[in-house]
Amino acid sequence: MRLNEMGRKEIINIHDGKKLGIVAETDIILDKEGNIKALLISPTTGFKLFKVSEHDELVIPWKLVRKIGDDILLVDVNFKKR
Repeated sequence: MRLNEMGRKEIINIHDGKKLGIVAETDIILDKEGNIKALLISPTTGFKLFKVSEHDELVIPWKLVRKIGDDILLVDVNFKKR
């Protein structure tokens, strides 16, 4: 799958069912080889007017991505363990 195909997908946490953001509004951290290492979600949208969630900047390691569907990207983040 190409990165531009993932852009409109919502990021949903399967641990608690909350929407964390949209892939197109995140930054992507890459390793030296260009592989996705993590998603970086800011607590605000691009214009920083609307709060997306209660967290500060959130780094979601790519290994926590559980499923990429047609409309959503499911991640498993347990905020209580963080």
